[in-house]
Amino acid sequence: TLPGALLAASVRQVFKEIDVNEDRAITQRELSNWFNFQDIEYLKSNAKEHFVMFDKNRDQSVSWEEYATIAFGSTHTDVCKEVYNDKTPPEFSELSKQVQDAITTAVRRWRAAGGFSMSQEEFTGFTYPELF
Repeated sequence: TLPGALLAASVRQVFKEIDVNEDRAITQRELSNWFNFQDIEYLKSNAKEHFVMFDKNRDQSVSWEEYATIAFGSTHTDVCKEVYNDKTPPEFSELSKQVQDAITTAVRRWRAAGGFSMSQEEFTGFTYPELF
């Protein structure tokens, strides 16, 4: 727990952030806008963390192979590559329907967000399309 003075200072700071018209009262709209802003900032931060995690070779882009290896596991990397290339390997039919759907959906969304290799902004759009 925070000491009383530090807690009070933190609360005052957050209050000032929320009370954008500085009338010393927080309206429902101000509170809603603040929560929306916090949500967006969290999603952007989370997308950046995921980008770093998925960019295994640190080339400032995430390839489909890097994404698929982490998202679906190294045992499914080859299957994901084949599906991405519009092929259906025999191993694909051995996967559960849930995994098949997840891979197919990821391929569709990956293509829509940017293609084979994505920058951080494209990856953010792939991860959180509601931000765009």
